[in-house]
Amino acid sequence: MYDIEHEEQQLNFPANTSITQYKFRPIFTFGELARALSSRYTKRITTFSILVRNSLDGLSIRMSSLRTTAALLLLLGIGGIVAGMKLGFLSRFFERPLPPSNELASEEERQALQALAKDFPGRLVFDSNRSGSFGIYSMQPDGSDVREIYNSESEDIYPDVALDGSLIVFARAKSTERTAESSIWIMKPDGSEPRQIADNGTFPSFSRDAKTVYFERDRAKLMSVSVDGSNEKEIFPADSKDFGSYDVIKPRVSPDGKSAAFISDKKGRWNTWIADLESLTVRHLDEGCEPAWFPNGSQIAWIKTKDTKERSGMYRFDIESGNVAALADYGPPRGHEYFPTIAAGGKYLLFSSCREGEHDHISANYQIYVKDIESDQRVRVTFDNFTNRWPKLLPSN
Repeated sequence: MYDIEHEEQQLNFPANTSITQYKFRPIFTFGELARALSSRYTKRITTFSILVRNSLDGLSIRMSSLRTTAALLLLLGIGGIVAGMKLGFLSRFFERPLPPSNELASEEERQALQALAKDFPGRLVFDSNRSGSFGIYSMQPDGSDVREIYNSESEDIYPDVALDGSLIVFARAKSTERTAESSIWIMKPDGSEPRQIADNGTFPSFSRDAKTVYFERDRAKLMSVSVDGSNEKEIFPADSKDFGSYDVIKPRVSPDGKSAAFISDKKGRWNTWIADLESLTVRHLDEGCEPAWFPNGSQIAWIKTKDTKERSGMYRFDIESGNVAALADYGPPRGHEYFPTIAAGGKYLLFSSCREGEHDHISANYQIYVKDIESDQRVRVTFDNFTNRWPKLLPSN
């Protein structure tokens, strides 16, 4: 509130006078008053102006800093999305779904399927989402006689078949999320006598003698357990100093049980590594994922994601020489290969492939192929709109 008596004292008006007594001299008094007020408040106004200017300058600097930070975050976000799409782990969120496939087998493909059916030593076991969730199925090598082996209320995934065809092992997950709770189950090849043999595990596979099951735990450990559920133990990284804090994903143990190939984020996502299970030393194979051993243990097949004809390709690595050679690297329309298995003593490569522009391992239209490695002939087995993965040989007895 304005205090006129205070201002009279501060401006040194004569005693017993007031501002109002000077109203008969309006021009002089107004000028005098103006000068006095100006002199008194100029310093205050100047100080206030400086404060306002400094505040605005500070705000401008902060706004400029915020704009710079926002731009950097935007660039990092875009770069992360592009990298995630390239590597595949964001595909489920950003891929544009392709229309359903209307592909039918050509006459040449039908003849190739008939020839394959005569020579192939058994049925194909695989997982598929054809029921709306993933289950375990089998079919003839020409794609006929599809049978549901096991399909629970959960997601039944990652089947592997014992070398003698006596058992099938698989993972039973609560959802298709990468870190979903999952357990290891075993059953007869017709789906009978299913039983759980381990908690907290996924991506199982058999030892050569089918007495042991290897599996992944917590995306960090390679475990083993007897087929009766006993003798569970960690076999890698165990006490290894090289992989104590890195991912150990989708491990496959060599036929002799002495080595393991697996995926890790060491050297970046994703790279394939080989571990000696006795010395716990490791060897970097190359960038890529999903290693699979040849039956003689001298070579590894794996997925490369760089310098391929399409988004990925299958190559083989010679353990002794280190030589790398193409195994199945095709261009569009179905040159995006995944889920490799070497079967029948090294004669066949079993895998799935999806269309250009797809990748997601849960929903993309992966179709099953069989390739005769020696003759280099690739035969497409399935022609449907489902996601068909991880084909395995169920040998005829």
